[in-house]
Amino acid sequence: MYGQSIPLFEREGFIICFEAEPEGISARHHFIKECGWTEAEYQKIKNFDWFSAKVSAWKDGEELGADYLGGCCYKQAKEFYTTFNCDGGYFPQMVDEAIAEAKRKLQ
Repeated sequence: MYGQSIPLFEREGFIICFEAEPEGISARHHFIKECGWTEAEYQKIKNFDWFSAKVSAWKDGEELGADYLGGCCYKQAKEFYTTFNCDGGYFPQMVDEAIAEAKRKLQ
């Protein structure tokens, strides 16, 4: 799951990629110690993917922009970029941020 940058689509001349990176703390610590979940609540998600999301914008084989979001927990990491809530979720915002950074680098 970790360390694989997945090209998803092209937007505004940039190839948008997703990568699930290792999270710095365990899911158990995060949800039980930091969020106050019970053991029963945690057991429902303990086998889910736990990662930091990276969305990047590439042009001509070079990464020019990236945005990161830690503490991501999904049944499968790909749900991060394939499912959105009514407000769009984090992924579309991260795409916008990665493209904005890439454009700044090209100026």
